[in-house]
Amino acid sequence: YPPLRSSFSLSLSLTLTPPPPLPTPLAVRLFSFAMEFEEGDHEVLLFYLYVSLEPGEVSEIAAWQKSLCESLSLVGKIRVSPEGLNGTLSGLPDRCAKYCDSLCAHSHFSSVQFKRSRSQGSAFDCLSVRVVPEVVPLNLPKGLAPVSETGRHLSPKEVHQLLSTLEMNEKTLQGAGAGQTDTRRGERQGEVGKTEAEDGLVVLDARNYYESRIGHFKNAVRPNIRKFSEFPQYLQQNLSLFKGKRVLMYCTGGVRCERATSYMKSLGVAKEVMQIEGGIHKYVEEYPRGYFVGKNYVFDNRVSLSTDNGVVSECNYCGSYWDQYEFCLHSLCRIVVLCCPSCKSQGVQAYCCPKCQSQENAAHRLPCECNIERRTYGTVDEFYREMRRRVAEKI
Repeated sequence: YPPLRSSFSLSLSLTLTPPPPLPTPLAVRLFSFAMEFEEGDHEVLLFYLYVSLEPGEVSEIAAWQKSLCESLSLVGKIRVSPEGLNGTLSGLPDRCAKYCDSLCAHSHFSSVQFKRSRSQGSAFDCLSVRVVPEVVPLNLPKGLAPVSETGRHLSPKEVHQLLSTLEMNEKTLQGAGAGQTDTRRGERQGEVGKTEAEDGLVVLDARNYYESRIGHFKNAVRPNIRKFSEFPQYLQQNLSLFKGKRVLMYCTGGVRCERATSYMKSLGVAKEVMQIEGGIHKYVEEYPRGYFVGKNYVFDNRVSLSTDNGVVSECNYCGSYWDQYEFCLHSLCRIVVLCCPSCKSQGVQAYCCPKCQSQENAAHRLPCECNIERRTYGTVDEFYREMRRRVAEKI
């Protein structure tokens, strides 16, 4: 302490160094924003990390994850592979925080980042921890599209600025008499508009058709694929769309884009390949009324997460705006269907296609028309317009 000071009245002047602040829990430091939970709410964690694991480590980590989740009463899905870890879990907020701290304390997973959301009650019915060959199944030869060669990561802010510039350029062209872009058609069908081609930027959705159907970035190219392993074939068949272009790719949380952008770079056709850091989830956190329109599809009991940007998808039967999915009524079919309340009130039953409606494959697990014919159509919306016509004939 400094010496005492003498004055007219004796006083003490002490300079004390404040103690260092208590360390902030890892879980809090890794979250980008604060969340408030109401009574009965559960937290949902979405996370992944690509990291090389030895064969013996994979099974050990899977067993540890199962034990850890059970001890915290967490439910959801975790996939462990030699490539790393991918998971989504649901539970009480304090239990989720403990899980995050435990995972980040492991030497392999100290840099994992979490995407957070809330759920009214549990978002899953049970816990599933599995060992798999790939973090996400792309089914490519070993060594092809490594995550070390992934596309350049752009923050949500950088993405928003990029798309804002693109929009301003489009308005400038329109004002100069370059013609009007059919925005509604672009958003519905995911076609590449004139401005994207002229500016050399293509926004590409790396998700499945039923995900992009209810929500997507404006004017994005939306592949007509049923599962992620079909994505490489889609790229091979549509190389001309991306030749010499800058490609901005996105998915729900980023895990699919790590491999997808790497594969696109290996094709050598795009001028530059980029992806959104944290995917749709992080972008919508920062820009709920930005360039993502509709809902963000999620693989849990919630089915989708709302944004502030309305409804972009149509009822399978009447074409009115509707985005609440349900499963096809056929007992052996797992295709999701959009059937609006108005159609249901008129007795319409939510079958995905005429084959399921007529029960032709009731005794067998045969692919229905949705899987057989969908790929022959240029866009998802073209296919559903045709299905709507066929189903209407049988109602």
